[in-house]
Amino acid sequence: MTVVVDANLLVVLVNHDPRRETVRQRFHSWIAQEIEIYAPDLAYNTQVKSGS
Repeated sequence: MTVVVDANLLVVLVNHDPRRETVRQRFHSWIAQEIEIYAPDLAYNTQVKSGS
């Protein structure tokens, strides 16, 4: 199974958002279940900014 995440989840993790703990728990659950995590928009934005 693959989970497609929006970059907003990562923004919640790095800021002190009240939803941070819920998102952190979800990521830990996906990792523990060995679920592939895919963030297409985040990867695209990184490539564009780095000039790749």
